[in-house]
Amino acid sequence: MKHIKALGCTLAVATLLCAVEADAQNIDGSFRLALETDVLALDHVTLSSGPASVTSGSTTFGLPGPALGVAVAYGVSPNILLGTRLQASSSHIKVGDAAADATGFALFPEAEYLFPGAVVRPFVSANLGYRATGSSVAAETSTSTFLIGPGAGMHAFVSSSFSLDAGVMALFQKGTSKSNGVALDANGYSVLLTVALSGWLGGSSATAAPVAAVPPVEKPPATDEGSTAVDEAGIVESTFTLDRPNASGGVRVTIHGDPVRDADSVEVIVTSLRPSRPGAACSTLAFEAAGRRTELTDMRSSSRGGFGSALTTQAGTLPFDALRSLTDADREAWLMVCDERVLLLPAAKHRLERFGGVFRRRIPAGPP
Repeated sequence: MKHIKALGCTLAVATLLCAVEADAQNIDGSFRLALETDVLALDHVTLSSGPASVTSGSTTFGLPGPALGVAVAYGVSPNILLGTRLQASSSHIKVGDAAADATGFALFPEAEYLFPGAVVRPFVSANLGYRATGSSVAAETSTSTFLIGPGAGMHAFVSSSFSLDAGVMALFQKGTSKSNGVALDANGYSVLLTVALSGWLGGSSATAAPVAAVPPVEKPPATDEGSTAVDEAGIVESTFTLDRPNASGGVRVTIHGDPVRDADSVEVIVTSLRPSRPGAACSTLAFEAAGRRTELTDMRSSSRGGFGSALTTQAGTLPFDALRSLTDADREAWLMVCDERVLLLPAAKHRLERFGGVFRRRIPAGPP
């Protein structure tokens, strides 16, 4: 048990160290090809024929394991991975003039459900397998068993196309064993601890219509202060971040407009990190203040998927007059983004107020 615990700690530390700089990847549409081995194989089998029975057990631990194999799988969704594993083993022992041979193979179709995660994605699995072994010691012996049971583990992505994997399976087995022509019923269980190196090919992330790029700020304003800037083309821009309640990561808000070309509206761009949910779409951006809800028009959005999360960007047009109600220090104001209500704190209101002042000063004077 001490060796098993030590190995588990080593794997955990190595996985964390390797995964720190990894990028998230969407498994939807990805092919997985893995080379794997069993670190621990525990078998407990009861052989019976009528009322008579005998119990046998074996435990194999270490690297390389008792069986080597390959696994292939395909991501049918951002969370579901379907595949199969093929393992084979062979050994030859010779002592003096006596020799013993043992061979075996196992086939395991499996389905995995991957939980959300930025880099390390835990999973649970359902496994159904077939295993056959043969040996010759004092007599020719062969076994043929079917296995079924659950599993769990994790995929730690060192890069977008490479992962270190570890998993454990608890399998019930039922089959037959033959020795010198005598057939016995075989019933029992197996526990397998597996490690693997995986390559991931392909994959896709959900995308929508592209968001219009924010005009670059080419030089700082000569007369404005703080976070409000004006470029050479006269585009006024301000950027700030809002804290999200009960969620990790903030919401980045950029407001810019051209008071010469359009003095009545401004552009709002909101970027946030949100959990990946297949088929889920963000609702229309809106601001709430003084009991009034103002939805943005001409909405565009895009999403760059990752493991368990997606970087979502939404953009739309907001009437310039709606900014006034958002800057009232005595009333709460909210941003509605992907069905979340995010509070505009005083610092954000101050930046909106400064933006509005700069924008108004640059509106061309009307005819006398």
